[in-house]
Amino acid sequence: MVNDNGDDGKTEESKSWRPKNAAKAREILYRFVVRARRVEAHSMVRDHSVEKYVNPSMRVEYKEGQPVRIKYIMPDQEIFESLAARTRPCILASEPIYLDKVFSSINSLLNGRQLDEKSSDLLNACRTGFENLRDKNGGTSYSVQIYDKDGSPESEAMSDLLVGDGWLYSDLVHANPKGDKAEAARLPYLDRYFAGTSFFSTLAIVIVQTLKLVTDLNGRFGLGIDERAWKEQVVLTDGEDDGIVSQKMVLLPYDTKLLEGVDPSTLPGAVDATSLTEIQRVIQPNSAAEAVFLHGEETIGEFHAIHSWKDGVLTVMIADALLLEFDTTKKQGSNVYVNGRLTGDVEAVERLLPTVRRSDRVVVTIPCGEGGNLYAVCPLPVAADGMEADDPEQGKTDCPKGDDKVSAKEGR
Repeated sequence: MVNDNGDDGKTEESKSWRPKNAAKAREILYRFVVRARRVEAHSMVRDHSVEKYVNPSMRVEYKEGQPVRIKYIMPDQEIFESLAARTRPCILASEPIYLDKVFSSINSLLNGRQLDEKSSDLLNACRTGFENLRDKNGGTSYSVQIYDKDGSPESEAMSDLLVGDGWLYSDLVHANPKGDKAEAARLPYLDRYFAGTSFFSTLAIVIVQTLKLVTDLNGRFGLGIDERAWKEQVVLTDGEDDGIVSQKMVLLPYDTKLLEGVDPSTLPGAVDATSLTEIQRVIQPNSAAEAVFLHGEETIGEFHAIHSWKDGVLTVMIADALLLEFDTTKKQGSNVYVNGRLTGDVEAVERLLPTVRRSDRVVVTIPCGEGGNLYAVCPLPVAADGMEADDPEQGKTDCPKGDDKVSAKEGR
């Protein structure tokens, strides 16, 4: 059993440990279910490859004229280390989900109720598997001993379980092995890792089998474990592993004081980092523009915008929702043509559409330096009422229609 504090004299809690009450037992099993589901979700468990490494396997290779080679059969180290890390709390006596505590909590909540033969056998098998891992001598598959060049032993024989235990402590977690772990650390890393693979493969299977038992017993006997233990997210799901999230993120000036109950986006200097328009205005201030929606002389709404120039085309994006492309290569006099369309940001489009539908034109103001501004004016056709937020292409229109023109002029 792993002793996380390095004190080899205190490696085992009393087997008489019992949860102080039913609530404590349920808490332990809740935590165990969440952690065990993480183990169950590991790729080596899902594809059953972990079962291949439970029993240490070696291949002896003979080639004429060459010395005999003994090759260990081991999993990819980086992948296996993640599995060992997920199982680790179940083998630490200081952890609330140490498996002895889990088994005791099961018994406590059963409160004397008898299990059927299948469930009883599974519980006993899980207990025995765990006890074998703790017994560094009785449950061993093989032993390793260090000899000097003359064939004299330099160490006591160490079981594979002892060496595997030491691999987690010395190589994966800590750097101060003591006692038996320090002795195991004298072995080559290859031997330590090889022993660790069978140790933690066995532990992973015991954990998953115990999870199945707890799930079954909770359903049949109503142990009262909070159902959220089986619903809580324990790993990234498909679509999340690319890091994309939908939540809003706000950037605030350094040393801004956050007040409880106050929306951070309302604080001075707040920037919505999930908005392309807002973050672009911060990264490239010279791309900033302002858009005012009007109906007659009435101001319907004012929004932030960004702009860029390329090959004679001025592109303006308003509030992540509306793209306007002013094509100066088709300029007639002081007027240019513009194409307008909604973006694919459904939420942004839904926020802007009510304003668009009440307006007959939008005026975009672009600072030109030295106090000057460029004004781009685009009439908004009645067809804008047909634009729908869930279909960015619907309502795509060439603006203006007929003989109407869009003006672009400078002013101060």
